[in-house]
Amino acid sequence: MYQPIWNSFKANYLDKHGLTIEKIYDTEYSHSDAYVVAEALAEFDELFQKFRYEHMQLIHRTIGFGSKSLKGRPVEILEEGMRHKFSRTMEFEDR
Repeated sequence: MYQPIWNSFKANYLDKHGLTIEKIYDTEYSHSDAYVVAEALAEFDELFQKFRYEHMQLIHRTIGFGSKSLKGRPVEILEEGMRHKFSRTMEFEDR
């Protein structure tokens, strides 16, 4: 997850209230603010992944994967970004 967002969530919901992701979703589940924010972060991650996929498809249709981006970077760098998930930190932070 984008570190400033994760750090803010961790400081304001996990550390401040002695919570973990496992507690929010399992052992101490309630429809609390921490749960709602965690769900919003997961949805943000999902929607951003969809954007990345659609963006890559647009690139493939228009300029192709072997081309450079507008900033002169290889398109392969964008492909690497598709493998990055923001919520991965959330999934494994407590384990």
